[in-house]
Amino acid sequence: MLQTTLRHEARVFEALKSLVSPHFVAFEDRGMVDERFVFIVLRLVGKNLIDLQHELPDKKFSMVSAIRIAEQALSGIRDLHICGYIHRDIKPDNFAVGREEDNNLHTIFIMDFKFARKFRAEGKDLRLEREQAAFRGTPRYASITALSMKEQSRKDDLESWWYMIVELMIGRLPWQDLEPNQLEEMKHMKKQVRLKQNMKIVSAVSIVAMHVDHCPQHYYNGLSVFLMES
Repeated sequence: MLQTTLRHEARVFEALKSLVSPHFVAFEDRGMVDERFVFIVLRLVGKNLIDLQHELPDKKFSMVSAIRIAEQALSGIRDLHICGYIHRDIKPDNFAVGREEDNNLHTIFIMDFKFARKFRAEGKDLRLEREQAAFRGTPRYASITALSMKEQSRKDDLESWWYMIVELMIGRLPWQDLEPNQLEEMKHMKKQVRLKQNMKIVSAVSIVAMHVDHCPQHYYNGLSVFLMES
């Protein structure tokens, strides 16, 4: 399983070479040992966002820091989509800061492409949507579509991004105490948050809920402008 995952990630990293993005970890090398064990070599980065969050006294980022993280994370997701892939596991664990030694300490990197899926078929704009799809992702941050076992698209990465940013801003999500297998309960709570417009949850990122269902051509610019002005 691990070897299959590494082969898949290597293919994704090869595809990412088509775009120069400050948010992609440098892919240094790939290879095989004893014709059995696949390896990939990536440039070292700093701590991930969940580790940084846990180090904070109140377990949440300041509004200013969270907004800056949100803007860079969104740019990384956009760049991944430009390369033809959706991530399907957007969460704080899968974003990291750079390192002071590399003069990129304040850069946010998007990582871990084991669940990434190519949404563009060869010679076509989009792959055909499957009626049902196995769950991919982390329940706490997964979109309503993902929890419904349906095909994910670019907007689902954005919905997961929204949950991630809310957690970084206020410290926790309402469904955080649910077990990972309580998918229906989690889906219900996520629907309620969007319907009720809970001000504590939505706060400065309320506009995201209005954008996640819009066409992909519009949401990056709309969300980016909102974050820049916040």
